[in-house]
Amino acid sequence: MSKGLRIVMIICITITGSFMLFSCGTFSNNDVPSGYIDKTEHFQEEGVQDYTDYCKYIYESPDPFIDNKEYKIIEEGEIENIKKYFDDFQSWMIASDRNDEYDFNKRCISEGDYIKLITKAEDDMFANYTLYFFDVESLTLYYLHNNI
Repeated sequence: MSKGLRIVMIICITITGSFMLFSCGTFSNNDVPSGYIDKTEHFQEEGVQDYTDYCKYIYESPDPFIDNKEYKIIEEGEIENIKKYFDDFQSWMIASDRNDEYDFNKRCISEGDYIKLITKAEDDMFANYTLYFFDVESLTLYYLHNNI
């Protein structure tokens, strides 16, 4: 291998490695509607592919969710299924010794709140999911991501 080709390969490897290093831990979530006035974010520091994240975004009004086609209004019959995701999520926060970061109370889930649920594992609904839950009463969007 020529010296010039080796130099080009080293540069490519360095650039690729730098990109991967700086992109890990960077959170960019276009599914969180703009307009929040406060936030609390808890990202799993060592997570690269398998990770559990919990965030809260506070809004002044429910306007970003009204008529938002990405989010759907929760109906009474869906509440118990939604609670199962929060139960699963809390078990992972406890298992990773991060329960002090998790302050969600399932009693706030009610008809008329908003949800967006993304699941990627076909055979296990809890293997890889992202859940956005907007509580109309507290004007809080809860973001849960679990990929274990």
